[in-house]
This record gives sequence, C-alpha cells and structure tokens, in this order.
Amino acid sequence: MAGICQLSSDPRPAEGFADSRHEEAEVELYMGEESQGSGTLFILESMVAWWCAERGVGFTLPYRTIVMHAVCRDTAAFPRPCIYCHLDSGELEEGSQDEALSEARLVPSRADALETVFNALSECQCLHADSDVGDDDMMFDQASVAARAAAEARLDSVFQMPTPAQFAAMSNGHPAAAAAAAAVDQVDGQFDDAEEES
Repeated sequence: MAGICQLSSDPRPAEGFADSRHEEAEVELYMGEESQGSGTLFILESMVAWWCAERGVGFTLPYRTIVMHAVCRDTAAFPRPCIYCHLDSGELEEGSQDEALSEARLVPSRADALETVFNALSECQCLHADSDVGDDDMMFDQASVAARAAAEARLDSVFQMPTPAQFAAMSNGHPAAAAAAAAVDQVDGQFDDAEEES
C-alpha cells in the first residue's frame, strides 16, 4: 500500500522522537484481519509508528494514509475494544491480495488508553489537513463513487450509535446525562432547518 512502510529495525532514534505526542506499550496491531503481534505504538506529529521487538517487525503510517479513525467498542464488530483505522486503498488494484489492508486496528492492553490514543491521533491528523484540494480533486469517476459507497456501508456496519436507552444505561447513574439522553428522543424536528424570517 502506498505510504505504509514495513520496518525491520527499531525506528526509535537514540535520543528519542523529537515530535512524539504519545507512546503506548503493549498495543496489538491488526492489519486487515491478521494480528502483527503486540508492540509499542508511537504517535508522532509526522506519522504513526509501531514496533514489535519480539518479532523484529514494525510499520509506519503517514497520516495521509489514515482516511478516518474511531474508537470501536462494539464487540460484535471486533472482539476487543480498539482504535479502528480506515486506510487509503486508492492505489490498490481491485481484488489484489493487499486490498484487505484497507483496515487497521490498534488494540491497547489497557482499555483506558483508548481515549488517550484516539485524542493524540486526532490532534496529529489535524496537523496534516489537505489544504491543496482544488476543483479537480472534487471530481470522481464511477468507480471512485462506488468504492466510497462501499466504504461508507462498511463503516455503518461497524459503528452504531447507541439508542437513548443504551446511552442512559452508560450514564453510570448520573441524572443529568440520563435526562439528556431521554430528551434527545423526545424533541421532534429539533434538527430541522430553521425557516428564514421574512
């Protein structure tokens, strides 16, 4: 896959990474459905790196290859809570063996590390926003539109918004959160466009 680089040596310089935002040990990496082992995740301003000392293998992922990332706690979609990353597979040939690598999952051994990893990824991703998008970049052929629709359908099947009842159950008994959850389902038309005053 373009942009993703496999490593055969520890990427850490002797003096450490100058642009490190977060480092998390014991993170299992899945590329597609295949586990690459448990290693150390480095969230840098320049890229994401992962290194498994036991296997002597690692990967670097430039932020431009990470189309989106999200916390996934739905064990029906994946058996363990993880950070799901949808990767840019635009340069892969349809049906190629590498096509399965359009997804990666980061599974920290500490469940409470999910939000920390997600926030660090989000902050660094913002540093690489594409400011050079022009009119030509907004043109899509039929294959691109179909691929995007398939990707969106896949994401919809992986991530489901909790119902107000489920959200209330997650509020840990906090009355304000439970009341807010109940109110969301009761206000009809609350997100309708406001009519312009004449």
